[in-house]
Amino acid sequence: RKFYHPAVMAVAAVGDFDGSKVIETIQELFDIAPEAMDPLPRCPSVDAPERPRYAVPDSEGVRVASSTDPELSFATSMIDCKRPRAPLRTVADVRRQFKEDLFHRALGSRMLRLTVNGPLGGGPRDFFSAGTDTSDPLPCLRPISASIAPLPGRMRSAIKGMLQELERVRRFGFHAPEVHRAKRSMLAQFEEEFIEREHRPS
Repeated sequence: RKFYHPAVMAVAAVGDFDGSKVIETIQELFDIAPEAMDPLPRCPSVDAPERPRYAVPDSEGVRVASSTDPELSFATSMIDCKRPRAPLRTVADVRRQFKEDLFHRALGSRMLRLTVNGPLGGGPRDFFSAGTDTSDPLPCLRPISASIAPLPGRMRSAIKGMLQELERVRRFGFHAPEVHRAKRSMLAQFEEEFIEREHRPS
């Protein structure tokens, strides 16, 4: 009623066509008389309602939730490590974010090898796919999440395999070639974004 309203809609057409005909077609398809549109009241910024901020309390131990969806073709699992959002104001903050990105890329490459080749010590494969990411579900949170799509009947072993790799990284870190590949991947993304800078929203 406030934002999705004909009075604040715009229709844009881009392409190699006759502009007058396209305008005529748009006017025909969106035939709404201006007088039929109730103008939205203008709200001064000083009177605008304050945006609500939701707090997510800390929880002790491990919380587990399970759900089913008949439309899903395979099972998935996600491990969320809840943590508050850190500020992004200084060079150190940006550096921390880059380090997280490198971590996700290096671990993702390692999990891809496990997905294709199976466990290092041999045995059946556990994953369709697996990886980690940093998400922004709420303004106050920025958790690190591990996502797992196990092979049928391999949910328990897939979760165990993911946790083993996370513990391996915690203890021993990454090999130099893994970090090098992650840096190359990040630099390639930066280069692509720079090339496409004129076609991306600012």
